Formats: sequence, structure tokens, C-alpha cells
Amino acid sequence: MISHAAIISEEDAGRIFNNMSDGVMIVDRNMRVVYYNQACRKLFFKKDDIRNADFREAFLSDPDNKEFNEFFNSAVEHHLNTKKTVSFHLPNREKIHVIAEISMKEDNDNDSYDFDGMLIMFEDVTEHYRLKTMVHDSSNIFFVLVSFIAVYLSIWCLTKFTLKAPLTNRHYTLMIEGITFLLFLEVLFATSFKFGDIGLIVNRFRWKRNVIETVTFGAVACALLLILRVLQIKLGLPGKSYFIGGSWKGCIKYLITCAFQEFLARGVIQTSVKYILQIPRQRGISIIITSFLFMMMHIPFGFPFMLGAFALSLVLGLLYENQQDLYGCVLLHWGVGYLGMCLFF
Repeated sequence: MISHAAIISEEDAGRIFNNMSDGVMIVDRNMRVVYYNQACRKLFFKKDDIRNADFREAFLSDPDNKEFNEFFNSAVEHHLNTKKTVSFHLPNREKIHVIAEISMKEDNDNDSYDFDGMLIMFEDVTEHYRLKTMVHDSSNIFFVLVSFIAVYLSIWCLTKFTLKAPLTNRHYTLMIEGITFLLFLEVLFATSFKFGDIGLIVNRFRWKRNVIETVTFGAVACALLLILRVLQIKLGLPGKSYFIGGSWKGCIKYLITCAFQEFLARGVIQTSVKYILQIPRQRGISIIITSFLFMMMHIPFGFPFMLGAFALSLVLGLLYENQQDLYGCVLLHWGVGYLGMCLFF
């Protein structure tokens, strides 16, 4: 049994609060932590035991938690029952967001407003806050992306139709890579996205399955391209009369191009659209929207190339959603895309 200054006994608190998903803490009139439930321990301390610790030292000593500190100091000073969403830095510097609700102990034997203890409830809203932040960041990324695509297509129209001096395919590829690099800087310095959110961290829990899936998809796609090429020749349809195998230098350059394009298409566009769309089947719709935008960025390369880019993007979008990293998509894009260019373009 805890001291008489506590709001309720430890036994009653354990029976009432231990099965709750929200954190609960009781602080006595001396600002000592006399009780906290398991949810509160997992939220703030993990394995540390702060029973009988001074609440001010345990929670209000970090100057980085200015909002949190001011909220609790004001509540204690003015004896307020209050509620607010505040951020808090854990000892490992991870930042969480909680809805903190303070209920002050009523002292029927004392007419003054002296602090006499409080019950605090913490609701962890970190994921909700993070999702809200990522939706906001995704909207900004998508706005910048669409602006870049508009400029890119405007340059294409200007050089091809007005100046009658169209740029080479290599110039357009460099422009796409430049857009990708600028968006990477935006994601890195102006958003809350982590590398794992945009597919740059290897999914170590299923990397073997990812390799098998990538190889399987690649083998099927390459077989289909070869079959289409044979049918094209047999039916006498217009197309290349020869096969260009390329070179090692060109092959390596195209691998770099694929890495840039996959980061742009899957890591930036598909991820951003998915967070923005708060509707059913958002993953499937995000894949389709991404594929249309990816196709538009290939307008300078001709309509058949656009259709091929659209079809490949659909497959890569599904692969990315399943694998949750970019590396399988980059390899599949590289293998299938390079063979397709050698056979048809």
C-alpha cells in the first residue's frame, strides 16, 4: 500500500489500470511517481523503474521538451485539470507525441488550492501524428514533382515544335535524373521521410524471397519480349531490322539511370500518392497514377516507348508494394528495359 497522499492505492490502481492500452501514472503531493501501469512503462521507460523517483527529474529536466515542461509546470502551479497533445524526447532521443490528460487530486479537508497529487493519462498518438506529417510532406513533394514534370514537358514542346531543334534522348534522360536528384534533396532535408519510407533500406526480413521474385518476374518478362519480337518479325510489322546488343559501358549507364528512375517513380511518386490518397484500394490506385506519370515523362521517346514504360511501371509498382524496397525494382527495370530497347527501340 502506498502513502496516504496518493490518489488511490497501488493495489486498486493495478487492478484498474494494468490492462489499459493508455499509459497511466500517479504522482503524489511531493511530486514522487508512486504508480504507473505497463503501458506507461513501455511508452517512456522500457525496462527502467522510476517508482518513487521525482517526477520533475524524470520528466521535466530535459530543456528540449519545452512544450511538455511548460504544460506540466502550468498544471501543477495553477492546480489545473487539463489536456493537451505534446511531444516528448525519450532518453535515446526518439521523439514521441502523446495526448496528456491531467486530473488533480481533490482534497476535501483543505480549502486551499495547494498541489496535492495528480493522475496522468497518456495516449500515444505518435503514429497518427507521423502519418499526418507524412501526408503533408507527400502533398508538398507531389506539388514540386508535378511542377517539374510541367517544366520538363514544356521544354520538350519548345525545342521540338517551336524551335524545331529537339534535344536528344540523352538530354531528356539527364533532365529526368536532375529532377530525381532535386527531389531526393527535398525528401532528405525538407520532409520527415526516413530512408526506409522511400525504399532505400533493404528489407532484410524477406530479401531471399525478393531475389526469387525479381528473377522470376524478370525471366517471364524477358521471355514475353522475345516472343513479341518473334511475332513482330513473323507478321512483318514495322520495327528494327537488326539487334543492338549495346555495350558494357551503355549497360552500366542504364543501370544508373534505372536506379534514378525507380527512386523517382516508386520511392517518391508512388509513396507520396499512396499517403495522399486516404481512400480504399489506395495502393492499386497509386500504382496506376504513378504509371501514368512515368509514361508522361517518356513522351519525348515516342508513343510505343510510352506504352512499354507504362506496362513495365505497373509490374514494378506491384513488385515494390510486395517487396518494400527499391532494389528488386531497379534490377528488373534494368534487365527488362535494356532488353526491350535492344529489341524494339
